[in-house]
Amino acid sequence: QQRLNQFAHLNERANAVYEQLSSAHKSAFYAMILFPIRSSYLVNKKVLLAERSRLWARQKRAATNPLALEATRAQKALLQELEFYNEVNADGKWQYMMSPMSAAELPGWAHETQRFWAEPAVASYNAPDQAILSAALEGSAANLSDEHTAALPLFNKPANSRYFIDVFNQGARALAWRASSHQDWIILSQAQGDGDSRIFVTIDWSKLVSPGRVSGMITLKGAGKRYRVQVDAVVPSAIPENLPRALENNRRVVIEAEAFSEKRDVEPLGWKLLKQAAASGDAMTVYPSRAKSIAPQQVLTSSPSMTYTFYCISTGSVKILTQALPTHPISSDQAGQRYAISLNGEPPKLVDVYSKEYSKAWGLNTLRAAALGETKHQIHRAGLQTLQVWMVDTGVVVDKFTVDFL
Repeated sequence: QQRLNQFAHLNERANAVYEQLSSAHKSAFYAMILFPIRSSYLVNKKVLLAERSRLWARQKRAATNPLALEATRAQKALLQELEFYNEVNADGKWQYMMSPMSAAELPGWAHETQRFWAEPAVASYNAPDQAILSAALEGSAANLSDEHTAALPLFNKPANSRYFIDVFNQGARALAWRASSHQDWIILSQAQGDGDSRIFVTIDWSKLVSPGRVSGMITLKGAGKRYRVQVDAVVPSAIPENLPRALENNRRVVIEAEAFSEKRDVEPLGWKLLKQAAASGDAMTVYPSRAKSIAPQQVLTSSPSMTYTFYCISTGSVKILTQALPTHPISSDQAGQRYAISLNGEPPKLVDVYSKEYSKAWGLNTLRAAALGETKHQIHRAGLQTLQVWMVDTGVVVDKFTVDFL
C-alpha cells in the first residue's frame, strides 16, 4: 500500500505540471515523463490489487469483488493511456513506441517484460447473506481460529515494534466488532468498528520497566465470534544509550549501505556515495572505477572498507543478503563482481554477485534491479554487532544489507 500511495502522489504531481504547460510543450512532456509515470502507476495498481484480491478470496473477505474490479479498471485505464500515446498525443508521432510485442518476436529472457500489458489475474468470493467476523495477523495469510490462540511477532523495546491485526467481514450483512486488551501496556489504535479495519498494536514501554519477557492478550468479538491474540514483549537487560539506526525487528535487520558507522579508504581507493542510484535509494561504490582488483588474501590490509553497527535481541544462525546493482565487470582483467564480508571480526567471506549476460540469473537480476550475495554467519551474543565489507573488484554498487535470523 505504501508503494501505491507513493505512485499516486507522483502521478498527481506529474498531472499538475502537465496542466500548467502550454500546448506546444505538452506532447513532449507527456511522451517522456507523464506517460511513463501514469503507466507505471497503473501497472503497479493492477498487479498489486489483483494479487491482494487473490489473498482476500482465500481469506473469504466480503470486500474481494470490489477490489478485483478496481484492478481490472486499472488495466482498462492503462490500455486507454496506451491508445492516447499512440493515436492522439502529437498526432501519433510516437505510435507503437510503447506498444506490446508478441513473445515470438522476443528472446526468452525478455518475455517477462511484456507481462505488464496482460490482464491481471483477479479472484472473486461470493459472501453469504450474514455477518461473519474474521481476522488475520501481520505477516500471515491465515485466518484466525476461534479454537486456538494466535500470536503477533515479538515486540521489542529498542525497535519500538508495531504490528497490525486486519479485522474483516466474510459476510454480506453489516458487521459490528469490538477489540480489547487484557493488559494496560498493550495499546490498540481502534477498539471497535462497523466493518473492515486495520488495528495497529503498540506497547506502552513506560509500563514495562523491568528487563525480561512478558505476555498479554487481545480479544476480538463480533457476530458471535471470539478470537484471542497473544502479545509477547521483551525489554533487554542492557540497552546502549546511543542505539544505531539498524535495529532487529521481527528477526530481521535492514542496513542501508550509506549508513556506515566507519569508512576506511586506502589511497587512491575509497568508497563513494552515489545518490539515488539503487532500488532503495542511495548506494555506495569504490572509486576510481578502473582501479585493479584486490587479491582476496590482501583485503584486510590493502582494501577500502565500510563498517556497520547494528543491534539485535536474538542469537543464532543468520543469513546476510547483500543487495547490489546488477552490473558487469568493468574490465576483462576482473574475475567477477566480488566483495568480501565479515561479521564480528570473523575471517572475511568472498562473494561474487556477477551473472553471465542472458543467463537466468542475469534476467532475474535485471528485472528486479538487484543482484543478491548471500552469506551465513553466527551471532553468539545479543546486543551490538559489527558488520564489515571490503572492496575486491571495482564496479560493485552496494545498495543495502539484510540480516535474517534463521
